[in-house]
Amino acid sequence: MLVMSSKEEGLGSVVLHAQALGKPVVATAGGGLAEIVPPRWLVPVGDADALARRVIEALDHHASPVPLPERYTASAMAAGVLAVYRSLV
Repeated sequence: MLVMSSKEEGLGSVVLHAQALGKPVVATAGGGLAEIVPPRWLVPVGDADALARRVIEALDHHASPVPLPERYTASAMAAGVLAVYRSLV
């Protein structure tokens, strides 16, 4: 399990890495984390008690890993970069 307690994250690539490895993630809703972590596993930024409760819940219920969002797979990201390069030529 990965616990991400950031106040602000642009993307949270470590969360994407954990998802790619099939690990459950519990996180604060800081910045871009809300785009990649399901709402059930998000807590408000700065709420340590809520974060602790959600981690315990995930451990008690053997939280299933959340799959890596399709738009962040290597092939999708490579296609996006290639599209940008093609648009510049």
